[in-house]
Amino acid sequence: MRLLLAATLALWGTVCFAQEEVGTIAGAGWVSCGEYAQSFQENPEGAERYFFAWAQGYMSGVNQASTVRKNLRGWSLAKQKDHIRAFCDKRPLAHYGEAVQSVFGSLPDR
Repeated sequence: MRLLLAATLALWGTVCFAQEEVGTIAGAGWVSCGEYAQSFQENPEGAERYFFAWAQGYMSGVNQASTVRKNLRGWSLAKQKDHIRAFCDKRPLAHYGEAVQSVFGSLPDR
């Protein structure tokens, strides 16, 4: 009986942990591009402000942690936002963070 109980608890714990999502990005970066597009349609100004603030913070953090720095002002803010929207339009299942990483990778080195 104890063995059965132990096996049941071990299996239950494995199932519970397997259902938890593991992520290396949190906040707006974890939202799908499709969800971002829907938010943008409903409230363009508010969505842009919220999501792009996250994008700038993310890129700044990555830039500070990197040995090869990017010029975060190498593209205008409008061009960066346009790039994110175009990326997300083509890839609605991607995460917003992936669109931001695409911008970051395209910026000129400092």
